[in-house]
Amino acid sequence: AIEDIEREVELMMLVRGHENIVYLKEAFENEDTVFLVMELLTGGNIYDRYSRSSENLTENDVAHVVTQVLNALAHCHLKGVVMCDVKPDNFLFEQHSPGAQLKAIDFGLSRQFTPGRALRRAAGTAFFVAPEVLRYEYGPESDVWSVGVMAYLLLVGRVPFNGQSEKEVLLNVMRGTGPDYEAPEWRRISPEAQSFVRALLNRDAALRPSACAALSHPWLRNSHTVRGSCFDTPLDSAVVCALDSFARSGRMRKIAVRAMARETAASKLKIVTDLEEQFKHMDADHTEKISLEELKHVIEQSSLKYTDTELRQLLNGLDMDGAGTINYLEFVAAECECCPLTPPLSPYPSPPCPFPSLRTLKGPCEEEAVFPATASARPPSSLQDLPSAVSAGVQRGAPFCPG
Repeated sequence: AIEDIEREVELMMLVRGHENIVYLKEAFENEDTVFLVMELLTGGNIYDRYSRSSENLTENDVAHVVTQVLNALAHCHLKGVVMCDVKPDNFLFEQHSPGAQLKAIDFGLSRQFTPGRALRRAAGTAFFVAPEVLRYEYGPESDVWSVGVMAYLLLVGRVPFNGQSEKEVLLNVMRGTGPDYEAPEWRRISPEAQSFVRALLNRDAALRPSACAALSHPWLRNSHTVRGSCFDTPLDSAVVCALDSFARSGRMRKIAVRAMARETAASKLKIVTDLEEQFKHMDADHTEKISLEELKHVIEQSSLKYTDTELRQLLNGLDMDGAGTINYLEFVAAECECCPLTPPLSPYPSPPCPFPSLRTLKGPCEEEAVFPATASARPPSSLQDLPSAVSAGVQRGAPFCPG
């Protein structure tokens, strides 16, 4: 219907400008046809590219593809859009040359979502659809599930949920009949890749990593085809995701994560060295603080787009001491946001996150008046109570990196 095409055009205009999303130049219509003028992509889809290759698909190849898909989805989710039909057919390479950009092309089933409200209209492709979509209650986490299916398919060579008919496939998705984690093909891939796929195929959408958090998984960060270390390129969308996610967090969460960051910043872990390098890259005037102009400059180098108002809101959300700038501890706290506080909140079962335990958080949390001043409100009385109190401070419905 014309209305569906008009909605697709509206959403493509909303998310355009990202390097991993096809650019819609213009749209026009006559009496019975809508014409979309988009950039030319000649490299074929993911199936085309690797089925015709004489070389075997490596884990690094898959990591490179998955990273670009997640970059596109992180941007869409930032703009409040769920793609709803993430699959290899809907991503085209810009050219046939090695290293060509991969771009999302089809937003015909995409939907806008409102923070805190689930989408109720099922959409997608049977092999790649998330179980919560079939329950008519889903959000951007469903896109992440589909990326997990894509990763499993590219690594193992078959889809994790199969069947003799579409109905059987959907029943297997609903029942959790699959994937086969005992298959010889699965056992051949690295533990990091296995951890990544298992995290994305978590049946509990609330425990599934966001597109942002998935970009920070060790399997992607350690992939040489993506980048040599965590932060050896100008500010990328994974770093921006972490900053934005932390800025949107509740006050209780921020204080807890800042307590972790205080110990983390004093450690000698390699990730801390990477964070120091990234912070210095952002701190152009060497004041040991990041100003609004410096934040704007580095974000302009990334593939994400922010308005001046959004930039100001981002800085205000990160600026915990009210100085009008971002200091190193606040920066580390934001990047710690991608690491788990407790196993139930962790999007990754392994390897464990090398950051301080909850036991180190109780003191700093009790020192600050962060609990509601009501007759029934009280600080958590034990370490067992603390995770739920921290979790309660998270704005889980925020359009960027929810959960």
